[in-house]
Amino acid sequence: NKSLDMPIYYDLEDNSQTKLGKAKLTEIAERFCETIKKSNYRAGVYANLNWFNNYLDYDKLKKKYSIWLAQYNSVNELNCDIWQNSSTGRVSGYGKNIDTNIIFNESVFNSKKEDDKDKGKITKPDIFYRVRCDGVWLPEVKNLEDYAGLKGKAITDIAIKVSAGKVWYQVHTKSGWLPKVSGYDIDDLENGYAGNGSKIDAIRVYYTTPQSIVESLNKYLVAKYKVSAISKEYFDWQHDDQTSNGQDGYAGLFGNNIDRVLLVLE
Repeated sequence: NKSLDMPIYYDLEDNSQTKLGKAKLTEIAERFCETIKKSNYRAGVYANLNWFNNYLDYDKLKKKYSIWLAQYNSVNELNCDIWQNSSTGRVSGYGKNIDTNIIFNESVFNSKKEDDKDKGKITKPDIFYRVRCDGVWLPEVKNLEDYAGLKGKAITDIAIKVSAGKVWYQVHTKSGWLPKVSGYDIDDLENGYAGNGSKIDAIRVYYTTPQSIVESLNKYLVAKYKVSAISKEYFDWQHDDQTSNGQDGYAGLFGNNIDRVLLVLE
């Protein structure tokens, strides 16, 4: 009956266990997580990149549980909710090294035991998106769990969908703005994605909130998004197609092809 601020994570990284093999180690992780879930808590798996790549079935675990990745590097090479990016961090008032983490999915802080009164409550919708680089569609991303794209590789097409409500989006290339689309189907050349194979330098996204969600959350949501020029830092956040408060109505800079996209509903 405890209330916890985060999921309960199973730490797997002991070399003495590697002889058990990937299938058995994954089974052990699943057994732990399912036991935790039976008590109505969320569960997750913590491990380093080597373990997720070689000793655990990462894809299988990620479909069901939160992922906390330990990889001391400039970028995270796997999609995760939490990325432990350093073991040599410093904070004021403490004279030794500490581990530092980046939170990609802030909903991990919402993992308290569920009260009956909260069951059935309408929650904020999710936004899903994927991009194409070098002729290849990359895996789908949800909210801010990761970015869509490959650093240094120009994006040529993007597909976006939401779990509730409606969204339209369009992209800008050297030829100008391409038509708005609202579908999510990489085989649909007309309305399934935005792009025509040309390099993209800006995107525009607009979200329409269903009335039921407005009433539940007591606010209208917007698509909040930003992009980065190839191998550069991200530009500022853009909200829908707004032009107030220094916004341009789109994310990007004409003439500067983009390689990464971040999207969330707020």
